[in-house]
Amino acid sequence: MNNLKDFSIEIKWRQIVGNDKYWNSSRCLYAYLHPGGEEILYIGKADGATVKQRWSAGDKDDLLNYLKKNGVKEHIPIIGIIYLPEQSRFSSELLKDIEGLLIYREQPACNINNKKTRGISRPGMIIKCSGEIWPGEKIYEDE
Repeated sequence: MNNLKDFSIEIKWRQIVGNDKYWNSSRCLYAYLHPGGEEILYIGKADGATVKQRWSAGDKDDLLNYLKKNGVKEHIPIIGIIYLPEQSRFSSELLKDIEGLLIYREQPACNINNKKTRGISRPGMIIKCSGEIWPGEKIYEDE
């Protein structure tokens, strides 16, 4: 998928609350927002596991401790449903690249990987994030 021309991906974000069916989603993105909703604290992917499994995974303990230590006692879990162009194929690699570009551009406080450099780029990939909860409608273009 090198030298893509207008490979536009849309991600629609929504809050996950209570026993929401979206907790059982996989092959998607999820994020934690600051309680005010303006700051993205963490971006992750659910691939081979559900959002609920990722949210409660043991590797999130450090993240939750970091938030508490910095005065963030709560966070808002959100899910990003990915819509690909027609005739496009979803893959784990594509999900990882989408996650990496968002982390690189947004610089969430609790992410470590992909903040300084990314392992791969997909020139021409354009990601449009929108929805009821994402901090503003934004477009991210890979170079």
